[in-house]
Parts: sequence; structure tokens; C-alpha cells
Amino acid sequence: KSSQVNYWLYPGIFRQENVLPFGKVVAYSDGKSGWLHSPQGPMPLGGPQLQQVQGEIFRNYIGLLQSDRHPDRSISLSGPDTLTISNKDGESVELKIDHETKLISSESYKQAQPSGPPSEVTIALSDFRDVDSIKLPFKMTLSQGDKKVAEAVVSEYQLNSGVKPEDLAKQP
Repeated sequence: KSSQVNYWLYPGIFRQENVLPFGKVVAYSDGKSGWLHSPQGPMPLGGPQLQQVQGEIFRNYIGLLQSDRHPDRSISLSGPDTLTISNKDGESVELKIDHETKLISSESYKQAQPSGPPSEVTIALSDFRDVDSIKLPFKMTLSQGDKKVAEAVVSEYQLNSGVKPEDLAKQP
């Protein structure tokens, strides 16, 4: 068990604060570079870790909903009730759309690994609730391959809260 708080500012500033059994881990990125603070100390964000954060920024749920407004993104119908969204940096996600609700039921993508080939990740989205007139998922089930590896339950979303880029860039 852990707790996590994610901050996201359009178009690409990200901060994630995790409280884990071994201590607090904070990651920050402006989309091009960033840093990571862990119990072992601070370090620059690079390599697979930076790629993972860039993927998180790309796949931000509200950002995905606005993909048609983003000039660097392309959207294509890749199957029945299935969209693929990609960008010029090589990020790509396949979205399954629930035929009845018209909401995103899952997203699938390849995630870089510290060693070895990228793994196929699928996140099933459920328990949608209205937040400031936007239907947002409050439950996410993460699978790698066909194996369930994690489940997350969102306790709260805050939209347009007034957080500023300089607030998110402050190191702990």
C-alpha cells in the first residue's frame, strides 16, 4: 500500500509525490528534463525514468481528452470502438471506448523498462464520477501482459486549483 498525489499542468508539467513503505519519493518534470528525490537523495531525471514520466504526461487523462486540440498529436480509428493517439515524439496509446457510455474503458501502451524490451501495459478505467462537469475515473486496474499488478483508487480530483509551475518545481 502506498499513497500518491499527482499534479499536472497543461501542456506538460508533472509532479508526483509517493509515500511508500521505505520513504517518500518525489518526481518532477517539465516534459524535457526533471529531477527525482528519494530516501537516497536527489538526482536528475533521465533515461528510462524520464521516458516514463514523459509517457505519464502524454497519457494524462484530461490531456488525452484534449488531443484533438494539440497540434503535435494525431488521432486515428484503429478498430471498432478503439482510438490510437500518438505524438511526434513517439508516444502512443490505444484507447478502448465503452460502446454504451462513450467513456474510455482502458488504455494500452508500451512502457520502457530499465533493462530488457518494453512491456505492454493496460490500465482498465472504471467508477466514473462527475468532477466539475467532466466524467473522471476513480478506479484504475494496471496489468502488464495478462497479469494484474496494481490497483489504484482515486480519493479526490481538484481541477483548476491555482497551482503554479514554480510551486511544482520546488524541490523537497
